[in-house]
Amino acid sequence: MSFYIMAPHNLPQTMIELPSPELGDDRKIHGELLLKETLAGGIRTYVRRTPRERMTFTFFLDYPKAMEVKEFFRVYMAETLRVIDHEERTYKATIIPSTLDITILRRPQVSFQLDMEYLNG
Repeated sequence: MSFYIMAPHNLPQTMIELPSPELGDDRKIHGELLLKETLAGGIRTYVRRTPRERMTFTFFLDYPKAMEVKEFFRVYMAETLRVIDHEERTYKATIIPSTLDITILRRPQVSFQLDMEYLNG
């Protein structure tokens, strides 16, 4: 299954297709854990979630495809993107620029890590 990133989100004009990411993709829920003590001395736990979550994917690409991805993100870095992942889930996401990591392993192969924040629900 492929991984698609389209820009802009509301009316996609450009799409980039990536292979399925490597195993070990990561999803993090942004939230806050609150512990409160009641008057009777009991402890209550509350979880406050934000509507934003974060996901990380790692891809191995050939060099020309990595340069295509680099150019795509140079143009659309500040945009809200539509992402369809390898499990066919659709997200409204933004790229986290400080974590965009493209590493040349050897000339024909490139490791590419993508961190995105998306709105859940």
